Amino acid sequence: ETNKTSLDPKTLLKDYGKYIARKIGKLRKYPFSARRKGIQGRVIIELTILKTGELENLKVIASPNNILTKSSIAAIQQAAPFPKFPKEINQESIKFKMPFTSATCSNFRIG
Repeated sequence: ETNKTSLDPKTLLKDYGKYIARKIGKLRKYPFSARRKGIQGRVIIELTILKTGELENLKVIASPNNILTKSSIAAIQQAAPFPKFPKEINQESIKFKMPFTSATCSNFRIG
């Protein structure tokens, strides 16, 4: 018997978002210059991904510092392109808001 929840578009969308966050998370770096200067904070970026997996747009929603912003954008751009949407997700594009927190360095690799 097929597990219907695995094909539920809302579940697939949530799982896709988690995958994107993990893929980007592996590439996040807490810039040495920001660490040296004690710059901390939270960058929030909205990204739009097309159903083909192509990164269509990035928009900075909030950022305490340009160094952190550039590092966050670089991680997203390096992670792209992303996988195509599962066929059950019947949308042309999806917008995600990605938080990048540097205060504890938990979301950034030191680099």
